[in-house]
Amino acid sequence: PVRYPYLIGKKKMDAVARTHGKDSWQWFTQCVGKPRPGVASKRVLTRAMCEKWHAFDEVIWGTSPTVKIGACDAAYGGYGGDRCVAGYIEFGKDINGHYVAAFNPPVVVPVSVARAGVPENQIAEFCRDYFEGVGVLPQNFFFDARGSLAVAFARIWSPLVSAVEFGGKSTERPVSNDTYIWEGDRRLQRLQKCCELYSKFVTELWFAMHYCVISDQIRRLPKDVCDEFCRRAWEYVAGQRMEVEPKADMKERTGESPDLADFAVIALEGARRRGFPIERLKEDGDADADQTWKHDLRLRAKRFRASYTLTH
Repeated sequence: PVRYPYLIGKKKMDAVARTHGKDSWQWFTQCVGKPRPGVASKRVLTRAMCEKWHAFDEVIWGTSPTVKIGACDAAYGGYGGDRCVAGYIEFGKDINGHYVAAFNPPVVVPVSVARAGVPENQIAEFCRDYFEGVGVLPQNFFFDARGSLAVAFARIWSPLVSAVEFGGKSTERPVSNDTYIWEGDRRLQRLQKCCELYSKFVTELWFAMHYCVISDQIRRLPKDVCDEFCRRAWEYVAGQRMEVEPKADMKERTGESPDLADFAVIALEGARRRGFPIERLKEDGDADADQTWKHDLRLRAKRFRASYTLTH
């Protein structure tokens, strides 16, 4: 049995090495316990990670039909350097029977204050025509939540479209199927929740893409989308929660806004809401494979026997 169940063990170290490699920030922070200077320790994704897990590769679909998910990261007339990006992904089972999500090249929605109509109407009209042309149903379309834009979509296209609130709180989904914490007086082990690790919902969305890539479930990821993921940093904030760099800080540091990456995480969140499973975010058999509960039960039984055994 595990002698020190509250400390990191070989099983966890092997999983980190197998998934991220021994030159990753995860290895040095979680296993070595000392961040290593020079390691890209504050990036959600790296180009090497995407190449290792075939995120740029083409997909060969199986015989079952795929589901198309549309997404839009809205911006109004290029204000502040932001672009209004729209596009769609497809998810389904590949030829090996695994769920994968494949990207199609996103487009920039032409929004201008010089054109007739308010920007919200221009975005809604373009998205309606574009997504109907590629076969995306309105109930499978997602956009970053803005009240006036939601009204425009409902009026011009359909009330079935869905909003994704970037600024909201993180959910109670598990961080991953191998990320545990210990709680309570009895020190019971359970999967860590996203609300316990991420400070905001946008951070959860970005790291969902990280886990989807290392689950070998992303295909045809555009290189410019990957580059934006590589440029945005993250850091620890109050309560040892993780938080991606604020968009304003990134624009000041790099001169660019992560609009393409934001479109990608909206699309992935939409796919998850429509049934796409990310393997490393599921509570599957890996959670049951941990055997430390047997050791805890054995100790409880030993203490119970000692409580009624005569001694001298």
